[in-house]
Amino acid sequence: MAVVEVRSNDKFTHLPFIMVTGIRSTENVMAALQSGVSGYLVKPFSEAQLLAQLGLAWKKLKS
Repeated sequence: MAVVEVRSNDKFTHLPFIMVTGIRSTENVMAALQSGVSGYLVKPFSEAQLLAQLGLAWKKLKS
């Protein structure tokens, strides 16, 4: 999973990472969240969903 590679580099540990995928399975969502993604969007997604995920990622970054 790409997020594991990003998170393994100290420069990118706190970088917000929103996964965009066409896969909606609960297993994939849970694996992504456990790997450290900031958010998870399933295509197709709306502008409102994207903005919500960006807002959540921003809050996580600031905490």
